[in-house]
Amino acid sequence: MDFRRRRYTVSGGYVSQYQAIYDEYGTPPADAIADEQNTFVKALVDAGIWTSVAALFVFANDNATDALIDWATPANTATNVSSTSFVAYEGFTSDGSNSYINLNWNPSTDGGGIWSQNSAGLGVYSRTHVGAGNTWVEVGGNDGTDYAYIQICTGNPTGDMFAQINSTGNGDFNNNGTGIGMFFANRSAANLINGYVNKTNYTDTDASTGIPNISLFACAYNDNGSDDLHSDRQISFVIAGDFDQSAVNTITDAFEVYMDSNGKGVIA
Repeated sequence: MDFRRRRYTVSGGYVSQYQAIYDEYGTPPADAIADEQNTFVKALVDAGIWTSVAALFVFANDNATDALIDWATPANTATNVSSTSFVAYEGFTSDGSNSYINLNWNPSTDGGGIWSQNSAGLGVYSRTHVGAGNTWVEVGGNDGTDYAYIQICTGNPTGDMFAQINSTGNGDFNNNGTGIGMFFANRSAANLINGYVNKTNYTDTDASTGIPNISLFACAYNDNGSDDLHSDRQISFVIAGDFDQSAVNTITDAFEVYMDSNGKGVIA
């Protein structure tokens, strides 16, 4: 019997949303880690954000198997393809050519009424800053017609983040060359995408065309069924849903508290 699980279930020490996650763990984390994770979830619940989350993966967990659980739907798990490397409390890193994480989450079929054509978004936390270039994608995919992704670039062109959300166009956001921290792209209207870099808001016009009907990848890009553009950044966190500035602020701050509690945070 797992006495930690029984103790917390009986005592009600966790919010129900985190208890459902905890109950899916094959190897429950130490109590101190579980408390930190519960604090993160509770911050989103208390702020009224949890109902706007369609998928949530905390790769910065204590073991590689449990790091693949979708916290928004704990029965759903991602797949580590070709042994993407894992570091406890930090996350996953692709080998840059073959490995990636298949989220097994499709915005068209798994959006749960949260992800809509003109109101939807992605977020990703990058722990590592890599060299100049733009030949990788941190999270996303396309079905041959419609696209949803975040691409962090620190060169070529210098200091841009690219993103598409339910579109065939390309949002371009100046992020001052920052390659680490929390990045969001959220479609807030039929012709507008907001890009957030460590809570700073940038906007770009980009017309929506439709919701991509394909599973999104992390640490790489699902190019209509084929993995491509493998990122060599270390990815700690991926989220999908619908997020305004207030939600971005809360999620960023709460996740950074969790990362800092393990000595792994990168946002100054």
